[in-house]
Amino acid sequence: MSYALIFAGGLLTALGADARVYGAGFLLVIGFDKMFNVYIRAGRQKIIPPQDYGKTTGVVVMLNNLSQPIAGLLVGVFAGFRETAGLILGLSIAMAALGVLALARKAHHSPP
Repeated sequence: MSYALIFAGGLLTALGADARVYGAGFLLVIGFDKMFNVYIRAGRQKIIPPQDYGKTTGVVVMLNNLSQPIAGLLVGVFAGFRETAGLILGLSIAMAALGVLALARKAHHSPP
């Protein structure tokens, strides 16, 4: 559910010409991103041995932070509203496609 609402927030952010619509989309993205992170961390704790959890979390945080310079560069390059809207829309669609692929793969590999 969080993943779908992050996508909806991305669409609102990309397509909303009004500041209130943009703000609502932004709040959906930020709010449900945090909920998704809590869900992922809970799942991670079940499969990672306790003695390795701190190291693994550190690597995950480092990898997440590696994307920030690229994100800043993309926003700087596409700084106009129309260009930024297209970028956000494209990233939202790519995120949705990856989510659908992951869900389909999970359904295909899950036991009956």
